[in-house]
Amino acid sequence: MALHQDDKPIFIPESPDEKNVERFRTAINQKRGLNLTDYRQLQEYSVHPETFQQFWQDVWDFVGIKASRLSKDVIARFSLGLY
Repeated sequence: MALHQDDKPIFIPESPDEKNVERFRTAINQKRGLNLTDYRQLQEYSVHPETFQQFWQDVWDFVGIKASRLSKDVIARFSLGLY
């Protein structure tokens, strides 16, 4: 069964501002000058053709991934079937 926009959530955490996803959303808003207000907008940012590469670089930066290539290079190679 699909969740509709006007449906009530099945779970609301006690302290949503303390969750890592909220910290991450706040960090992206500050870094990129965005105003992503909720998880749904964060998800849209993560899959939008113009922003998904930025999203993955933001993930790498947020969690501290160290790599010999930038995330955009890995994504480009993956998209071409090179991985």
